[in-house]
Amino acid sequence: MTPTWLTADFVQEILRTTHQNNSISVKNIKIEPAIPKGNNFMGVLYRVHLDVNDNEVKKSLIVKTQAQGEYMNMVTETCGFFPREIRMYAAMFPAMYKLSQGKLDNYIISPMYFPCSMKDVIIMEDLVSQGFQMKERRLQFDFVHSVSAFKTLAKFHAMSMAVNVHDPTMKDHFEDFYDNDVLRSIFGRFLASSLASLAKKLEKWPGQEYYAAKVHKISENVTDTMAELSKPGPLMVLNHGDIWVNNILFRYNGNEITDVRIVDFQMTKWASPANDLYYLLYSSVQEQVREQHADTLLSEYHATLSDTLTALGCSQEIFSLQQLHQEMKDKIFYGFLHASLTLCVTLAEPCGVMDTESFELKDMDDGHANPIEQSEFSPRFREVFPKVLRYFEENGVL
Repeated sequence: MTPTWLTADFVQEILRTTHQNNSISVKNIKIEPAIPKGNNFMGVLYRVHLDVNDNEVKKSLIVKTQAQGEYMNMVTETCGFFPREIRMYAAMFPAMYKLSQGKLDNYIISPMYFPCSMKDVIIMEDLVSQGFQMKERRLQFDFVHSVSAFKTLAKFHAMSMAVNVHDPTMKDHFEDFYDNDVLRSIFGRFLASSLASLAKKLEKWPGQEYYAAKVHKISENVTDTMAELSKPGPLMVLNHGDIWVNNILFRYNGNEITDVRIVDFQMTKWASPANDLYYLLYSSVQEQVREQHADTLLSEYHATLSDTLTALGCSQEIFSLQQLHQEMKDKIFYGFLHASLTLCVTLAEPCGVMDTESFELKDMDDGHANPIEQSEFSPRFREVFPKVLRYFEENGVL
């Protein structure tokens, strides 16, 4: 249901305030869902088409509101997802871009933000209207798009490191969820129930029964494992936290990628770059690309991170490619976790995506409020995931 407050007068006031121009007039608006079901779980997105100044300008915005359903409302409220994302747009990105202006090319990596006084409401430019496109999630990224995504992520990480050099207090606003006892409990229960659900499904998956007990054992200690991994280490950056195919948009000139934007910053936290790198690698990179070019993608990431830090006058923050590979090895559990929780969602058929709006609070205690329990495993997932399990067994996770 469209919010009753989302009117032409409301949008007009937002535009006037942002552009400091009281002559802006919005007469008509048209509201529609911005994305199909299954493409966003932490909020509801509306695309708002506007006629500005007596139809002189056609404009569209994205309005993001709190997720529907009692379980998702509780999670987003308790975890402070909206305040965290608003801090990104209101404080972190302005700091990043101020440092980058005149030193970096194409340093804008986020949509334009329109400040709003309403609680748990975020208003952004509509990137689609600016020519950006979202790739079809089930197809994932080919090599070219993977390289572009990893290089953009590197730029984001590097700019966050530069901000930290100039203002170390900024990272205090993006604590790791495992640093907070309440949030640690919520995330721990979610991860434990997700892996327990995976173990149950593996028990009934012909040929994969062998892994069920191993995954179940991991589920029993996952909260402590993640708390240990989340402790501050030598390599720390601002993580996006949900860096997958649906949160990265590309703009093209013909077939050439000319610009990239990242969206959805509700899960940002200060942590190891390995967390984001594994998330992107296993949620969004095509299987063949991941198997054949993972090292190349890490090299592209590292080169861009190093170049960006050098351009920003922070070359002292650069870590070596060898250090990055060691970090990935030390934190390989991130890879197993992200592969287990995201691949089934990325590769789900349209009819098999989870419906978070239907989650109730009791589902948290019953272990039903997780992607493994709610998603129907697609044929493609059933083809890919056994190879993933074997990989993590060979590398000592299982």
